Amino acid sequence: MSSYSSYLKEQIAVHQAIIEELGRDGSDKSQDRLETARLKEIRNHERSLEALRATLMIEDGASR
Repeated sequence: MSSYSSYLKEQIAVHQAIIEELGRDGSDKSQDRLETARLKEIRNHERSLEALRATLMIEDGASR
């Protein structure tokens, strides 16, 4: 495995942890603006996670 693949796997783990942390229901539901911002942040990390996984698949395929 290349060091780039290792880096991608590390970044995937980081984004997964952030998504899990942001997804925890610890906020007051009456704070709509904060909730909306939190959901946007989760979506941003989910998109990053998808892109990293796709890049890792390409990298792994190229190294074989």
